[in-house]
Amino acid sequence: PPLPPAPPGGYSPPPPSAPPPLPPATPPPPPPPLPPQPDFNPRPPPSSPPSAPSPSLPPPLPPAPPGGYSPPPPSAPPPLPPATPPPPPPPLPPQPDFNPRPPPSSPPSAPSPSLPPPLPPAP
Repeated sequence: PPLPPAPPGGYSPPPPSAPPPLPPATPPPPPPPLPPQPDFNPRPPPSSPPSAPSPSLPPPLPPAPPGGYSPPPPSAPPPLPPATPPPPPPPLPPQPDFNPRPPPSSPPSAPSPSLPPPLPPAP
């Protein structure tokens, strides 16, 4: 039988003959836990005394003045020299002649009979 007209106002529930809604999808299983990772930055136990600063390290920098960037102190190392350009690529090996010409001592070949006669020289 035809469906009854929808009530005014928008959505109407499905008729009783409609198939039941699909059950919700089951969530995928959680990924397996990752294996334990080694400690790439081990810390000394807190009971050990702090190590003395390395004598080869420079003294700490003074605090920056207010207002943004400040030039490095004069004791800073000199800037690195510019990188040297890479060497030029090796020359290519000689290539074979893909369009050989007859030697100049050979007589010119006779013109092909299917070609038109050559044009006269321009005045």
